Amino acid sequence: PGILDAVDKGEIKISSLHNFCPLPLGVNHAAPNIYKFTAFDVREREKAYKQTLKTLETAARVKAQLVVLHMGDVDIKDYTDTLIEMVEGRLGQTPKYQKLCHEAIEKRESKKQKHMLYAYEILHAVAERATELGIKLGIENREAVEEIPFEDDFRMFFKQFPQPCIGYWHDTGHAKIKEDAGLLHHREHLQKLAARTIGFHLHDVDTTGKDHQPVGSGQIDFKMV
Repeated sequence: PGILDAVDKGEIKISSLHNFCPLPLGVNHAAPNIYKFTAFDVREREKAYKQTLKTLETAARVKAQLVVLHMGDVDIKDYTDTLIEMVEGRLGQTPKYQKLCHEAIEKRESKKQKHMLYAYEILHAVAERATELGIKLGIENREAVEEIPFEDDFRMFFKQFPQPCIGYWHDTGHAKIKEDAGLLHHREHLQKLAARTIGFHLHDVDTTGKDHQPVGSGQIDFKMV
């Protein structure tokens, strides 16, 4: 209530919200992945859709122009932490690393189709409501190997969603983590998606691979960004 009152009085301005906002009933901490667009469970997908609509309504209420979305993931084991640990241990060029990286990519590719169809179905419906409200949707790049869209899928993804309300939201920390894991080249990734980029999460990544560090305190080349 205090935030809404401050917005109404012109004391603060809010430019964007991150899904889900407000938090689902009974949730008291940031939980952007609590309901996934990609879930096999139809009830979870329905909750994800309804909570996203609530976020759009809240964005309109506080006069925010954009909502940042996570698209969900593919149901495979977590490879990200292991890959990062190997890179930090200077094992990124070893056959063992290459084998694990290939396995992760192969597994997620083999299982992604149905998950992506679920996610795309929800996004089309969400985009329709966002357009009505005049709100943009920022599709965020994620740090985990299993989360969609995958690094090489973003350009094709945006061809399937030409709606003006849908754009790319670039998270610098997540891109650096993926770069350290050998899954993308940060500069090239930004260049490829420049035309659809509508916003950034700016944070740094330290030498241990931990993100959400102060800008300039870690490894990211912000001049390049």
